[in-house]
Amino acid sequence: MLIEQLHDFGEYLREHNARTTHYSYVSRVRTYLRSLPTDDQFTEHHVRAYISHMADTLRPSTCCIMLCAINKFAIYLVDQGLIPANPAEKVKPPKPDSPRRETPNKTEVTALMDACERIRHPYRAALARAVIFTLVMSGLRRAEVLALRIPDIDISDGAIYVRHGKGDKARTVRPPVACITALSDYLSVRPTCRTNHVFLLKQGSYMADQGLRILLRDLFSIAGMPMSRALLPHGLRHAFATRLRENGVSLEEIRDILGHSDLNTTILYLHRPTERAREIAELMDPRHNPQAPTAP
Repeated sequence: MLIEQLHDFGEYLREHNARTTHYSYVSRVRTYLRSLPTDDQFTEHHVRAYISHMADTLRPSTCCIMLCAINKFAIYLVDQGLIPANPAEKVKPPKPDSPRRETPNKTEVTALMDACERIRHPYRAALARAVIFTLVMSGLRRAEVLALRIPDIDISDGAIYVRHGKGDKARTVRPPVACITALSDYLSVRPTCRTNHVFLLKQGSYMADQGLRILLRDLFSIAGMPMSRALLPHGLRHAFATRLRENGVSLEEIRDILGHSDLNTTILYLHRPTERAREIAELMDPRHNPQAPTAP
């Protein structure tokens, strides 16, 4: 069965890709394979229909990542002689959409953080606080947060080490004291476990995508807020970048904190408040005449 090839496919990715890419691709291919009624239906027609169905509800960029993962898996299977041809090779991804993204406001982010304090179970509350504070205050990607290991957290130095970011780039992030304190409090109650992943759902089980989705769903419910894309990890990352820029941090510094290679990518993460955007729009009118100061 194709799904039995996932382990070896994962080992292949470990040798050729960043850890976050390996984790993402294996997870996405597993999701796709579960949609296959039988292995012999892994065809160009099925791949195209699956991506088209995804495009009805998800952004083109998300669909593109899924298609890349399926294509990589198919290439691996062809190389291993397990299938005769790549069924994803001729499937085209959806056209890119606008980079515009909803970002949460300060009230929404604060409500999400406050919801962590209202979880009744002490361990679950400490876990939620550590995860959410890290997402909100460090600007780490979702996959980077989930991939954190115990040696990546330096409480005494107030640092988080991202050892395998996007493009396998490493960087050091120094979040505020509140974030480090939340991580310290969580680590003091984290159970001993064979895995050294930082975030554990229970003893022996580290937090993955599904665990994070359930945690966010529970926090939205506690906060009395509807499920919002703006408050998902990538929206929180955009809000983090915008908050830094509004407080005078340079683009170059924000780029380094976010782990971007290109400054143009960082610029896409910055969102001006609506009122400021309206003020700027007025300045675009050549007839605009700011009120002159009144003479004393």
